[in-house]
Amino acid sequence: MNYDFALPLNSTPPYRYSDLLRLSRRCLQRLGGKRYDPDLQEDAAAHVLAQLHHYDPQHSPFLNWAYRVIHNYCLSASRQLRRKFRQLSSPSDPTAPAETEDLLHTIPDPRPDPYHGTFHTLDWQFPFNEHDCRCICSWSPKEAFVVLAWHGRMWHKLPPHLQNHLLQKVSLKQPFPPPDFEYWEPAERTAYLAKTLGIKENSIHQHLKRGRSRLLQLQFVRELADCYGYTIAM
Repeated sequence: MNYDFALPLNSTPPYRYSDLLRLSRRCLQRLGGKRYDPDLQEDAAAHVLAQLHHYDPQHSPFLNWAYRVIHNYCLSASRQLRRKFRQLSSPSDPTAPAETEDLLHTIPDPRPDPYHGTFHTLDWQFPFNEHDCRCICSWSPKEAFVVLAWHGRMWHKLPPHLQNHLLQKVSLKQPFPPPDFEYWEPAERTAYLAKTLGIKENSIHQHLKRGRSRLLQLQFVRELADCYGYTIAM
């Protein structure tokens, strides 16, 4: 790198382009070991510059946000290379439908990352944005409750007023769910919700099946799918 400049941010401490390059290199080394592509390092840093207008200091610290942008960019670049390789070696990818099905049924848990804590965990800790909350409010209350409660972590992303609204609609009260509910086995979660709502387990499965397309309306789910390398379609 033969140049450097201050980023157009009102932040303390001030950040520079060289900070983005170091962050990008750290991410690439994490993803691919000591060997990394210097061109991709600069491309990822430049991508952060192009996305600066999306940064909200009230949402997360700058380095956390920048790392996430870099991480997603590098994953996307890697997927594009793999996709091109598959196109050269095979006309189709027979595993894609199975991967999509798996994502839609079980939202993947966050993966740890050593830099400034767990970034995917940060994603899960923030509430749904306004778009996603509006989508959820358009669902039937019982279906919304079953789908979000069954997925555990999704329920905790609901703002308190939406949690209370859904609980009232299904005639339940706080506290809900039980401790560590998201870590229960799928069959245990299904049985618990069926018993709590006074319906059959098959009804829970039907709600979950219909809820797959509902989940794809959420920006959070689509961004999470992209981060994990899934290709999903509406």
